[in-house]
Amino acid sequence: KELLDRFSKTGGELLVKTLDGLADGSIRPRPQDPQKATFAPMLEKGRGQINFLQDDAWTIHNQVRGLFPWPGAYGFIQKKRVKILRTRPAANQEVRGGPGSFQLEGDRLFVSCKSDSLEILELQPEGKKALKPKEFMNGMRGTEPPFMFDPVGE
Repeated sequence: KELLDRFSKTGGELLVKTLDGLADGSIRPRPQDPQKATFAPMLEKGRGQINFLQDDAWTIHNQVRGLFPWPGAYGFIQKKRVKILRTRPAANQEVRGGPGSFQLEGDRLFVSCKSDSLEILELQPEGKKALKPKEFMNGMRGTEPPFMFDPVGE
C-alpha cells in the first residue's frame, strides 16, 4: 500500500514523460526479451492465510506487507477470521507457548512463529474496525490464556 501510494504519483509523471518522448521521437520502444520475462500468478484470497507453525517471522511479515490491502493476511482465533494489517519482526522477543501463541507486553502484541517472533501493530477482527493491540486484547476479556491463533486447516 505504501509503495502504491508513492508510485502512483511517480508513475503518472513517468507515463506523461514517456508518451511525450514517444511522440517527439526522443524515446524509441524496444521489445521485451521473452527469455527474461517471468510470470506472476493472480493473487487469490486463500493465499493470505498465515501459517505460524510453518513460516518464520520475516516470511510472515513479508506476507502481510505483500498482501495488503488485498487480499490481506489473516489467521483465525476461536474460528473467527482476524486480519493482520501491520507487523514488525521481533527476533529478541520471546513468547510463551508454541507457534501461533500470542501475548500482550504493555501495549505491544507479540506472536510466536516457527522461528523468532512477530510484533502485530494493527489487526482487524472479522466484521469490526481495525484495532491497536491493546484494544484487541481488551476484547479478549473473559477468554482464558493461552491466547493462540488456530492451527491452519482447523
